[in-house]
Amino acid sequence: MFFVLLTLSAIIPTRGTNLRRKGRELEDMSAWVTNSAIMEEHRDSSAAARAVLPQEFLDYEESEEEESEVEDPINCQDSPTWNRTGTQNDNRNCVWVGKKTIAKTETRCNKDGALGNCTNTCHDQCPDSVNWGGVYGEIDCQNNSTWTRDGTQDDDRDCDWVGKGTIEKTQKRCTMYDAMVNCPNTCHVQCPDSVNWGGDEEIDCQNDDDWTRDGTPDDYRDCEWVKNRPEKTQDRCQMYDAMVNCPGICREQCPGSVNFPSSISSGAPTPTPTTTM
Repeated sequence: MFFVLLTLSAIIPTRGTNLRRKGRELEDMSAWVTNSAIMEEHRDSSAAARAVLPQEFLDYEESEEEESEVEDPINCQDSPTWNRTGTQNDNRNCVWVGKKTIAKTETRCNKDGALGNCTNTCHDQCPDSVNWGGVYGEIDCQNNSTWTRDGTQDDDRDCDWVGKGTIEKTQKRCTMYDAMVNCPNTCHVQCPDSVNWGGDEEIDCQNDDDWTRDGTPDDYRDCEWVKNRPEKTQDRCQMYDAMVNCPGICREQCPGSVNFPSSISSGAPTPTPTTTM
């Protein structure tokens, strides 16, 4: 009997505590419903709402509004499973979206869910996107040493290939979206060594003494070769790799280069000096 009474004495206060807690929860819920109704009633007048509502309720409402205004960050990861029709045999996936020129990739990004599924290729908040809307200084100007156009090691169309012809040819190759993304140092407008560079930062006008056209010490076509025939130097500077590696000879931003504005003949006749008697 003593054991039963002891057990009941332990249970009864516990039940009382639980009931009181439930009662407070119901009161809080009722107050919250009431406050929410008042907030809605005074939606057009924040001053009127503040005059009648508890401060803790107002603080919570403001924090909820601030959290709802924060946009979720974009996941700059292309979907590995998406394609345009959702079938296994459709190869028009995110790789396909970015496999042609920049102009064509922009067009493909606007069709059939590509924007939502190929964010790294298409979304304007992703630095590798064809539509990227970022600011200068956010690009990693490092070429991808493992990239090739078809994704295999046997393909020699890598970043070296992109920059291996004339400036005009390199610019054309850089219009391919995958080349622009994987070879930013060669192609991206924000990288100083890029064929499309559009910045105004100061250029390092120091020639690379170790550079040769085929990359071997036995090749005589180095920066000295670029300039040793003045009548051919401008043509040789049209090669993208010569322009990048021999800036003191080729870059228009470098005083003394063959393309520096004051070094280029205007074609106008040289005025005849006048003699004062």
